[in-house]
This record gives sequence, C-alpha cells and structure tokens, in this order.
Amino acid sequence: MTLHDHPLGRFAATSCFCSDLRRDNTAATFSTENRDALLTAIAKARAWVEDQSMRDAVLDTQDLCARARSTVQVSQELLQQVDDLRRSNMGPVLRKNKYDV
Repeated sequence: MTLHDHPLGRFAATSCFCSDLRRDNTAATFSTENRDALLTAIAKARAWVEDQSMRDAVLDTQDLCARARSTVQVSQELLQQVDDLRRSNMGPVLRKNKYDV
C-alpha cells in the first residue's frame, strides 16, 4: 500500500515521517513545558478558527436576512402599485381581455 492509497493520505506521510524522526537519535524532544505550550497554542488556534467561522456564519445570516427584508419590502411596494393601478382602472365599464374575462 502506498501513502497515496492510505486512508489518511498526506497525514499518513506526516505520521511516517514523524515516526522516522522518533527513531532517529538526532530528533529533538519536547520538554513538558514546550509540549504544554504547543498544545495550548494549538487549542487557541482551533478556538480562534472556530470563532472566525462562527462570526462569518453570523454575518452571512445577517446579510441574508437583510436581503430577504429588502425583497419583501420591494414585493409589498409592487403589490401596492398593482392594487393602485387595478383600482384606478376600475370604472363604470369593466375592461375585458381577448378572452372576454
């Protein structure tokens, strides 16, 4: 099985590379403090990305709602114009179309 066929794809390559480093005596080791600092930084970065995604979703939703309100308002205005035209064209004689309606 090649790395390209592996279910984890490029992550499998990273994992293999890291395991090779662990076997190598020259590989750097993390102290407990460095490991904790790295894990904290990763957690903060993930939280930041999640917050940004949530903010983007909220902004998209607000934009969609604003456009929907605008569309409703324009539709109401057009319906009012149609109603006004209908009322102004109704007189003592009703106009018929080509279908006699």
